[in-house]
Amino acid sequence: GRGPVTVEMDGGSYRLGGPLVFTAADRGLRLVAKRGAQTVLSGGRVLPAPTQAAGGRWSVVLPWTKAQPFRQLFVNGRRYTRARTPNAQDPWFWQLSKSGATVEQGAGRFEYAAGALATAADLNEAELVFIRLWDLSRFRITALDEAKRLVSFAVPEGLKGVTHWGPKKPWYAEGSLSFLDAPGEWHLSADGVLTILPLPGEDLSRAELVAPVLQHLVNLEGRPGAPVRGLSFEGLSFLHADWAPPAEGYAGPQADLGIGGAIEGEYVED
Repeated sequence: GRGPVTVEMDGGSYRLGGPLVFTAADRGLRLVAKRGAQTVLSGGRVLPAPTQAAGGRWSVVLPWTKAQPFRQLFVNGRRYTRARTPNAQDPWFWQLSKSGATVEQGAGRFEYAAGALATAADLNEAELVFIRLWDLSRFRITALDEAKRLVSFAVPEGLKGVTHWGPKKPWYAEGSLSFLDAPGEWHLSADGVLTILPLPGEDLSRAELVAPVLQHLVNLEGRPGAPVRGLSFEGLSFLHADWAPPAEGYAGPQADLGIGGAIEGEYVED
């Protein structure tokens, strides 16, 4: 095989059309940013400039997102917040009540505090995010009974319970346009409309908006007896990778992510 190879990369953003794939044949390869260079390997695409709408909001139609929605948005290099309630700036969670909390037969529900949720046209696109000891889960809202203050949500089949789930455990909801009420939040609708409430002083007509289109940026594809070995990435930034939970929700147990990573390696050494 060949000896070690060093590839020096100029500064700037390299927009990847797919993940970079390395195999055992790339042993000893070094990808190095030139001295002083800001070198970015990006899984995102730059979005067209939005236009100002009512209420301080800005919007742009992105037809391609109907087939490929994204879950993150970066404005001038800053990660904006997917529209949520309560807001990140506020006390950051509601608490589960003691009554009505069940998970069974692929569905769950619980009673929420007065004022925590309200019916919205796109509520079925929203998610409940549970933050517990050792793990985090995301489940899609399926129904809301405002009279009884019961919210129902989809969970993976066979999930009989959610660990460390009960009274006084934190949760919040995100992904509904009705949650878009704080500077620095954004929302992407199912029909491709991106709506943003910018931070104070941020002119979105002049801003760089980047949305991720790749879930994987680097794949290290070794095999038994032929590992990927001795690769080096120096001075590079890997940015703008997305992820997509299954339609039935993401249970997120400890040490078992199950959703893949921006950089993945199998049979990798050194």
